Amino acid sequence: MIDRGNKKWTAMMMPEHLEMLHEIFEEEQKIDKPTLSEDQYHEMQITINEALQFKKKLDIVYWNNHRLHTIEGFIDKIKGTTLYVDTSDGIDLLEINKVMELSLCDI
Repeated sequence: MIDRGNKKWTAMMMPEHLEMLHEIFEEEQKIDKPTLSEDQYHEMQITINEALQFKKKLDIVYWNNHRLHTIEGFIDKIKGTTLYVDTSDGIDLLEINKVMELSLCDI
């Protein structure tokens, strides 16, 4: 006998049940915004300065809508509390207070 796992049961579920399960799964994946220490902010500032000065590419992890996201790009400029990040898709605007981690890319 072949075990078809979830496929067996999802075929018999009503669309409303599938939607409810999807919502529950999405809710479980949400995270609270991580709190960074002063040392982490200081290290990020050093990394930002180096990336700007030497035109280095960064991996940037940021928090938005209860999720961590990652982009890769060059910092184009900083205006106020906003980073302008030049990515392969264009310019992304990131609030500095949403940035959780920065690291220089190895090219």
